[in-house]
Amino acid sequence: MFRRSSMSIAALLGVLICWQTMARGADYLPGDDPEADILSDEGTIYSGETTGMWIDNWDDPDILLHSGEVPAEDLMGTVQWSVTAGPGSVSPSSAEYTTLTGEYTTTETTITVQAVVDDSNTKGLDDPITITKDITLKPIKIAELQWKDGDNWWTVSDTLTVVKGGSITFKAIPDPNDKSFPPNRPEWTGSSGTSGASGTGEEKTVTFNELGTKTVTATCGNSKSATVQVVTFAGKLVPDDNFDGRSLTKVGVGETGGLEVDLAPGISLNDLKPLTWSVTAGTAITLSNIDTDNGTAKFTAGDTAGEVTLTLTDKNSNTFDLDVSVIIPSGLVIDQYPGTTVYHVQGYASVGFKGRKHLRPTYVSFSNTDIREQTCVGTATGCLAAKNGEVHSLGSWCGVEEGDITTGCRIQTMDSIRTGLYSAPFGTGGTFTWVIPNEYRVNGGNAHEAFDTTHSEVVTGAGGATISKAGHSETRALNDATQTTGW
Repeated sequence: MFRRSSMSIAALLGVLICWQTMARGADYLPGDDPEADILSDEGTIYSGETTGMWIDNWDDPDILLHSGEVPAEDLMGTVQWSVTAGPGSVSPSSAEYTTLTGEYTTTETTITVQAVVDDSNTKGLDDPITITKDITLKPIKIAELQWKDGDNWWTVSDTLTVVKGGSITFKAIPDPNDKSFPPNRPEWTGSSGTSGASGTGEEKTVTFNELGTKTVTATCGNSKSATVQVVTFAGKLVPDDNFDGRSLTKVGVGETGGLEVDLAPGISLNDLKPLTWSVTAGTAITLSNIDTDNGTAKFTAGDTAGEVTLTLTDKNSNTFDLDVSVIIPSGLVIDQYPGTTVYHVQGYASVGFKGRKHLRPTYVSFSNTDIREQTCVGTATGCLAAKNGEVHSLGSWCGVEEGDITTGCRIQTMDSIRTGLYSAPFGTGGTFTWVIPNEYRVNGGNAHEAFDTTHSEVVTGAGGATISKAGHSETRALNDATQTTGW
């Protein structure tokens, strides 16, 4: 008899796109007329490094064939495959399995596939069944360009500035953003005086060797461009906590450091001085120790977030603007403190761990701040309902260590995170939650709200317990062995 059909998609090597289609029948359904349908999911993306295409409204569809009579014999009808519209071909054209191949294209393309199933060789069945499906192919495009700052990537939204002879690394972001560009895409081009703005690939480092306004463009299905102003001098930020991979256009509250000048080849300080740094927009940074002979200054970020423009002006009133963002702590993550164990008392719903805290974001330093947990009121359900309204106590101020692009600044504390000792009966279980406000201060100054962390306890009807806080969880069953030391 006919068996249930399926279609699967597979990518060919090179720039070809390949669909492997299996035509099979489903079980016959008594009492129905012969008919066919194509089942498909909607909006699924299909792409890969060898394709550069995505399929609109078509993901591994099944062909479902069924008839009104149960045949006397298990016979398979013949299937004839063809492409009735669009740039594609099928091979073999008459088989249970076939492959449809379409060429890579930079414009939207529709291919119509047809399958004619002739079931006349099976007892009591009617005319052949014809099934067609339109497959819409869309090219991967470029959503945006980004530029690299340390180990961080930022969207190119305004004109970038670089000193003559300097370089900027760009990256094209694909659209859809969870897929890869096809081989040899995007293609990069640049205006005169840009070295490296050619060739293909997702990333491209470009060196700017001529003064003036330059353009770098990436193309794949569409084009996105970055405008770069190439100048004789430029200012730069040199934070005191200048860890690898950090941002040089963003600083944490309380950060300090220096401002310096970069000069184009052949330009000396004597050609430009006096070189004067000043704050021309915003109040979140203050300057001191301004040295006009060397084009340097000291900066201090305040205790609140803000956007600041720092301007370097030469003797001829030419200016360079350095836009800097001051960032507050936005969150933290917790892992188990190295060398500690997980707390549990056998026979009680209980679990706990010692937490090590690291601040977010990781690309700035908060080493001149202190952090503490504020008070809050808990909520509880089920077997833990008696804890409803339980108050979290005010924490102590804890210092913060220097930055790390991978882990973030570590808070100097070991957080004891555990449930109570909960006895049976547990009913259907229960929950307890604190949403804990966290505050920061800069150099012992005023407290400011920063972010919340959630302390969550879950007890099951079987007495199992799970504790979670800021991304780390531990679980123990009721009769797990007791562990109360080393945690």
